[in-house]
Amino acid sequence: MDSNQEKSYLNQVVLIISCVLILSMAAFFIPDFSIAGYEFKKVDFLKDIKQRKNSNLDGVNNVKKPFLDKCPTGYTCIEDYSKDKTALKAIFEALSNKSNITRMAFFGDSFIDGDIFTAEVRKLLQNEFGGSGVGFVPFASETSGFRQTVRHTHKGIESFDIVQKESANGYAAGGYFFQASKNANVTFSGISDETKLSIFKNIQVFYSSVDNSRFSYTYNGENGVLDASSTSKISSLRLDNANTSSITFSFPESERIKLYGASFEDSKGVILDNYGLKSSSGIALSKISAENWNQFNQLRDYKLIVLQFGLNVINAKTTKVDWYVKAMIELVERIKQTCPNASILILGIPDRSVKIDGEYQTMPTIPMMIEAQREIAKKTGVAFWDMYSGMGGENSMISFVQNKPALANKDYTHLTFEGGEKLAGIFTRTFLHHYSNYLKKNQ
Repeated sequence: MDSNQEKSYLNQVVLIISCVLILSMAAFFIPDFSIAGYEFKKVDFLKDIKQRKNSNLDGVNNVKKPFLDKCPTGYTCIEDYSKDKTALKAIFEALSNKSNITRMAFFGDSFIDGDIFTAEVRKLLQNEFGGSGVGFVPFASETSGFRQTVRHTHKGIESFDIVQKESANGYAAGGYFFQASKNANVTFSGISDETKLSIFKNIQVFYSSVDNSRFSYTYNGENGVLDASSTSKISSLRLDNANTSSITFSFPESERIKLYGASFEDSKGVILDNYGLKSSSGIALSKISAENWNQFNQLRDYKLIVLQFGLNVINAKTTKVDWYVKAMIELVERIKQTCPNASILILGIPDRSVKIDGEYQTMPTIPMMIEAQREIAKKTGVAFWDMYSGMGGENSMISFVQNKPALANKDYTHLTFEGGEKLAGIFTRTFLHHYSNYLKKNQ
């Protein structure tokens, strides 16, 4: 090979190497592109490292998953972290006696506040165990015009919630109370096309008042008065056998009366209350005094308390959640002490998608929060259900958004009512599976 040929050969080698380097750099830094009809995808050489990093929970260990019983194919079973595997014994025992009222409470963020998930759970359980009525409804709510399980209008009602006004005293129920200004009134109406939600059989009003007060009401064309005795304790007034499709309450203007809400229920079967606060992490519920937790539960006697939080705690760049684990452990322990007859279940977060390299994908920190929630259940000995897995796991939010009709909104975070119904069906089927196995073992 003469010098000219050798030089030409070397130039070709250099050219090839340069092209490879340029294409490699393009694959790393530039989104998908094509050259001469060939498509090139952006390559994330650090993907494996990122995945390993995200699997380390900064003090939260990967938790072994013990189940209540063998989990059949097609189910995402409830995980029981109690020492004797009886985390759901209280609720299962209550449900086995269908002549009694069995009350459940779901605490959560907007997912619960709008009754998006709980509406279908309530419906399915009332179909299975009897009962009717929407349960507890706060006297005022941002979602009152959005909710589809009760018609609700209010005027002259000032709201206090524990997320926005932490310094106020008197919080109970889901972390709020209300006060009446001049000419305050609230109207509740049943849903005409839902048999179990159309008629208010029994009505219960929750309040605390420093003064003796009178609450006026109107239903079925008749007027009446509820006499509220002076008491610093959370109390209730009842209208049994009301059997009305609509009721309006009027309250006296007073800063010395704290109003909470009304419950619409049957005399037996399942009553499911949903307590939601928009954008809540759940931690604020710890600021409800143990005394108020206890007083309110004495009026409700819950057999199941479900905590649905976590999605408002993380974003795509979150690296630590150990602080959240610690705070939620304290909350669960508070609930265990003040609601001793209730089973407790932590509801795992659903999938959420964010754009990564121009495409929607599961937010990388979702698995971290799910493991954190398992850790909370493990440390407190309660039950846990992995909604993320029940939903379909990684990138399932994408299929929810793309479904016809849409099961989730295009923010790739919030479920539609159809999506809530679907997930509620999956959860309730699993819950009833465990209940059936409980009956087989204890008959």
